[in-house]
This record gives sequence, structure tokens and C-alpha cells, in this order.
Amino acid sequence: MASLKWPPRLASWPAARLNLAVMSVAFLISGFSLIFQAHRWGSTPAYHVLLKIFRAPAWGALFLLSGTALGVAAWQMAFRRRVVITALVLAFTLTTGWMLSFVARYLTSPSTTPETWVSWAIFDFILIKVAISIDHPAPPLPRPARRSGSSARPLTTR
Repeated sequence: MASLKWPPRLASWPAARLNLAVMSVAFLISGFSLIFQAHRWGSTPAYHVLLKIFRAPAWGALFLLSGTALGVAAWQMAFRRRVVITALVLAFTLTTGWMLSFVARYLTSPSTTPETWVSWAIFDFILIKVAISIDHPAPPLPRPARRSGSSARPLTTR
């Protein structure tokens, strides 16, 4: 049986950028919702534990900060590794914290279903996939094709 080798240039680099962009939008929507619809979040029993830690607008500000950082990371992925790592740490901290609070609720309340903590676990999985992909260099940009004929001469400056 042939051994599997990890490709030297990760083919999923564009997917990692797309994942960051999608997560950025999801976090921004959550942030705006927590800020502008705080009453809805407060009236939902599932968020009771989280809203004891911070009020909904404070969570919203954290999600807006994280969503903005993820968006900047998607834009700067090939150029600034520290920006990507910082954004991933902030997002991973938020998603893991929320996931663990829903796991605790699931384990202590017989009427709770697993969908909420599973969705946060999927967010964590996507963030981990992006973190793994940044250890590989970006694929090179395609070179423009040269045209034959007299217009293919390089420009010179004098």
C-alpha cells in the first residue's frame, strides 16, 4: 500500500481564506445581533449562563472584534502570519468558550438538545483547519503568458 504524503503546497489554501471570510461574516452577524437584539438573547434560556458572564452587548463587541480580525486575516493571509494567528486565537477562544457553556447546559438539563454545542464545535473544527493550512506556503501566483511577435518585447526605460 502506498504511503500518503502531505503535498508541499497545500491545495486548500484558497479554501482556508474562504473559511476565514465566512467565519468573519458569521461572527459579525452574531456581534451585531448581540448588540442590537440583546433582549432576544436575554429571553432565551440557552444563553442564560453566558449572559451571567457578560451582558449581550459586551459579547457582541467581542464578536465584532473577532469577526473584524478574521476578515483582516482573510485579506492578509498570505502576507501577515501574526495577524492570522491572532485572529484565530481570539475566534477559537470565543467559540470554545461558548461550546463549553452549551456542553455544560446539555449535561445538566435533560430538555436541552445537542445542536447548539455541535454547531460551535463545527466552528472550532473550521478554525483548526485554517490553522493547519497556514503552516504551508501559499501557492505561487500564475505567471502571465507571453505573447509572441513584436509586442512581446520587454519595455525598457532610458
